[in-house]
Amino acid sequence: MPAYDKRIAPRLSVTAGNYVVYTEGSGGIRDLSGGGVFIEDTAPLPEGTVFGFELRLGTDLVPVRGVVRRCVPRVGMGVQFQGLSGDSRNKLERFVAGLERALRQPKQAGASPKT
Repeated sequence: MPAYDKRIAPRLSVTAGNYVVYTEGSGGIRDLSGGGVFIEDTAPLPEGTVFGFELRLGTDLVPVRGVVRRCVPRVGMGVQFQGLSGDSRNKLERFVAGLERALRQPKQAGASPKT
């Protein structure tokens, strides 16, 4: 039986090149949703820490605030977004929608050889 999941939005895997920058450090984005992000960081912040950071999503820089909800030592931290501005929310929603569209597209099958 699956464990209870408190997330309000599904997590989506993010491609390389998307990352987070904050005063205490930076890290790659392992997964992302409209409600939060998992930041890969070998020295994650403690649970309950509220901090401001910037998401690099494709070509967009998205300033956000969040609270660390889960800390995994030497791995990273799960951060829930707090009080997103309208502009930040719009950029985040556009990026997440693009990830969702990519997941729904059927995989391109290779051309079959003719006999």
